Amino acid sequence: MLHKHTHASTHEHLFSVRCVQVGNRIIPKRLHVRVEHVQPSRCREDFMKRRAANDAKKHDAKVKGGEWLSPACSSYASFS
Repeated sequence: MLHKHTHASTHEHLFSVRCVQVGNRIIPKRLHVRVEHVQPSRCREDFMKRRAANDAKKHDAKVKGGEWLSPACSSYASFS
């Protein structure tokens, strides 16, 4: 994916605009792509799996009556 981009659609095409510095000026570069070639981003899949696993651990801890520490807080508990 391009660094700085805006998406717009023209019927069956999507295009992405990226501003590039060339010498002493900034010019927009356009990348035209047909809709058939566009795929949804998969960057959130790992986050959603981790979130579901953490929610399941939290639910199990509540049922057992124990205290659940999130993975972010467990590293701080070792310093205490």
